[in-house]
Amino acid sequence: MIKCPKCSRAAEPQERYCSYCHTVFPSDTKAAASLRLASGAPRRWTIPSLIFIGVLGAAFVQIDAQDTGAAPGSIRAAARDTKRAVLEWVAEYTGFATTA
Repeated sequence: MIKCPKCSRAAEPQERYCSYCHTVFPSDTKAAASLRLASGAPRRWTIPSLIFIGVLGAAFVQIDAQDTGAAPGSIRAAARDTKRAVLEWVAEYTGFATTA
């Protein structure tokens, strides 16, 4: 617990302002700063998440949007239709004409 510098009421260390008098706590207190950083999203998932998104993006780029040999109802047909829909959406909302 930390004390408000204005009204001396107790506050949780991760709070940024006093709930009673609305005084903003100084950000230089080590306890409050470390708890604010610790309460955020875990950083250990940042790199694996970016790698996973990159792999999905690379796989999406490899899909042939003009694939005519895909059997109806197959994964290839679903991927082809999804890529076509994404390309049409991009063309519609950005004004970019796609050739694929």
